[in-house]
Amino acid sequence: MTMSRTIGRAGLLALALAASGTGPARADAVADFYQGKTITIYVGFSAGGGFDLCARLVAAHYGPHIPGHPTVVVKNMPGGGTRKAAAYLANASAQDGTTLGVFVDSLTIDTLLRPDPKFSVEKFAWIGRITTGSKLAFLWHTAPATSVRDAIGKKLNIAAISPTSTSAMIPLVLNDIVGTRFEPIVGYRGSSSMALAAERGETDGGGAIGLDALETVHADWMREKKIHLLYIASVHRNKALPDVPALPEFAKTDKDRKVLTALGSGTEVGRALAGEPRIPKAREAALRRAFDALVKDPAFLADAAKRKIEVEPLDGTALQSLVAEVAAMPKPIVDSLKAAVKNDAKVSGGK
Repeated sequence: MTMSRTIGRAGLLALALAASGTGPARADAVADFYQGKTITIYVGFSAGGGFDLCARLVAAHYGPHIPGHPTVVVKNMPGGGTRKAAAYLANASAQDGTTLGVFVDSLTIDTLLRPDPKFSVEKFAWIGRITTGSKLAFLWHTAPATSVRDAIGKKLNIAAISPTSTSAMIPLVLNDIVGTRFEPIVGYRGSSSMALAAERGETDGGGAIGLDALETVHADWMREKKIHLLYIASVHRNKALPDVPALPEFAKTDKDRKVLTALGSGTEVGRALAGEPRIPKAREAALRRAFDALVKDPAFLADAAKRKIEVEPLDGTALQSLVAEVAAMPKPIVDSLKAAVKNDAKVSGGK
């Protein structure tokens, strides 16, 4: 009796697929690994901000789409403009696909200006983007200005995360371009702490808060006109806020436009899931497929709508390319951004 008669054509096909590592045997191995496991999403911000809200939305629906149906939980690890969480994911985690991260969307630009020996952003296994997460700068209603133009020549303290975060860099670049006198106060751990600083009168406003956070956690701000929105940290205006200018609109020269466009590019990375740099490829692929299924799940989309989170997904492969593109930003643009930070001595330690 020949082997083909003993095993049959289906059996031979299964053996061939298993040998190639692309068939059911490989999928089963991923499911076997994740069964009974817990995946932890480390958010580089304190609880309550836009990035945290997105991570918790994902955690509530992601597990059933992953082979083996692991439990998914969220832990907050604020610090260093999300560098603490990024360094943990790159060095201290198991590198087995059970640890994911959510970092500030400007982390790629941040590390271009201030490289970190503990990690390289482009080496993370990017799983997918939940939303572009429109970030806005704002002034509290008691501040002596209501817009960027109105702020020209007026000293205004702006809460920010770190000197090389967009929450600080954008105000500094605007100082050079339009003549504002924004003074970023760095050291805040996220949008929730920046919001609290403005409410307490510690600062005149904040350099970054998500539209989703404004519509949920701080809905009263918009309703009661407690803040004035300065700009959206993006290349284009947001259809939900048609009167809020995008960064390139403040440019006076072609060089200004390129610098402001570069600063707005972080928005395209958005609120995204990153995997460990050395995650096994089969698990990386499974997590990406699960993410693609997640963002089409009616239950997920309904929950996102309920939480007022606009879903604008980008798949892992495209996101990986986008991060690599930002990381390869031309040196003249990087030098201009470095100069904006270096030459302004008013960036000081935060609270």
